[in-house]
Amino acid sequence: MPAPPPSTAPSLTPARHKHTVIEDIFGLVAGVVVTSFALFLLRSTGAVTGGIAGLALAVEYWSGVSVSLLVVVLNVPFFAVALWQKGVRFTVRTLLAVGGLAVTTQFIGHVFTIDSINPVFGTLTGNLLAGLGMLMLFRHQASLGGVSITGLIIQERTGFKAGYTQLIFDACVVAISFVTLAPSMVALSILGAAVLNVVIVLNHRPDRYLGY
Repeated sequence: MPAPPPSTAPSLTPARHKHTVIEDIFGLVAGVVVTSFALFLLRSTGAVTGGIAGLALAVEYWSGVSVSLLVVVLNVPFFAVALWQKGVRFTVRTLLAVGGLAVTTQFIGHVFTIDSINPVFGTLTGNLLAGLGMLMLFRHQASLGGVSITGLIIQERTGFKAGYTQLIFDACVVAISFVTLAPSMVALSILGAAVLNVVIVLNHRPDRYLGY
């Protein structure tokens, strides 16, 4: 019996394509800008969030040191981990993202002001935007340093979701915030951090996302 002719039906599995340089640049810039606006909303509300950015906010409330400086200083040990485990390209992109976040966060307060904001809206929207910003950076082989680097490494090595690692760290950050925040704001920050991590857990899925 002759062999059947080769199928001409299109493949149901889309091809994987690298991001172009322009796509990477735009993705990194967009991620930084969205995250800096998220931090601006959280600072205006007086809430904290997760990750090193959230820890920087908590320390700023307590010490008065600028969050722009803290987000760089607190990340220094994690840059070495990124270079060791993730390579030069990821580390350079993360350095650019963290530096860009520090500059943009400092700049945004001079071009945008909020006279009043509902704390629930500010906290939840700020965390939602922070999750989206981090997601943009993850998808362009970068991060905001800190626990996000650790979470990505753990996910790659074990399959344990990066969002779950982030959530564990965020619980510690929120616990620290009890020193400076009222209990009601701490509770709201917990809800906001959950929103951020749901965004990452549901959307940072290498098995679904085809760009790299």
